[in-house]
Amino acid sequence: LGTIPLRDAARARPQGGGDGGVGPKPRPPRRDTREWGRHQVLRHRGDDGAEHAGRQRHLAVAGRAPQRDRLPAGLCDGVARLHPATAVIRVGLAAPRRALGLTGLVLGAALIRAALLPLGDLLSALVFGGCLLVIGWSQRGLSSSEARWGRGHALVAGLLVGAVLLAPLTAGSLSARGLDGFWTWAALAALIATLEEIAIRGALYRTWSDEAGPVAAIVAGAVVFALIHLPRYGWAAMPLDAAVGLALGGLRALTGRVLPCAVAHTVADWGAWFWA
Repeated sequence: LGTIPLRDAARARPQGGGDGGVGPKPRPPRRDTREWGRHQVLRHRGDDGAEHAGRQRHLAVAGRAPQRDRLPAGLCDGVARLHPATAVIRVGLAAPRRALGLTGLVLGAALIRAALLPLGDLLSALVFGGCLLVIGWSQRGLSSSEARWGRGHALVAGLLVGAVLLAPLTAGSLSARGLDGFWTWAALAALIATLEEIAIRGALYRTWSDEAGPVAAIVAGAVVFALIHLPRYGWAAMPLDAAVGLALGGLRALTGRVLPCAVAHTVADWGAWFWA
């Protein structure tokens, strides 16, 4: 018998062509496992929160938080991610911190004045005024151009509000005090009233308004105004002092100036000499 010719492997397996023939499909190139791992790392690099066990490099053990590359998942790229509710709470607690600190300084000055009252009204008033001057001076850099009224209109508004504040006292009888000693007392009263308004309706109002809004600034100023007069006039005068503080705070918000508040405060104090 003759030798059986061997068929070529290419002829034994017909090639697929455009006529629909079935042929061997080319095998896809083998993927480099190193490139695949690098692709997965880049793909999941920005994920937040706890990772799936199939993707994380180090599993959480013994109750510890899942970690990525030896760092907790919440500390990716060294930046701590807060929950939105936690962030809101932190901002809400920190917002009036500077205003509360300034409020404490004003109330502390009033306590010093109350402690010095047995040594004389003049000494306690001068020390109190000095404390208020330091507080107002320390906050001088916070002033801004927020005046809404001119000085002339603000002065007239202060006189009118002072007359309104004095009106309840005029319903009573005149006091027996004359003009003896009035001018010295009037100068000191005007100085203390002006320093109180610079501290309360100036620095304190501005700080509270910036951190909590104008309504909070008016209310906080009224409360502080009533508290600093508590040692001299007692609890019975607290509602009246708070009402005066609200009126002065509203005047400050309306005009954007401390001047009319100081004028109204001074007019009310001077009138109290004759009717109180």
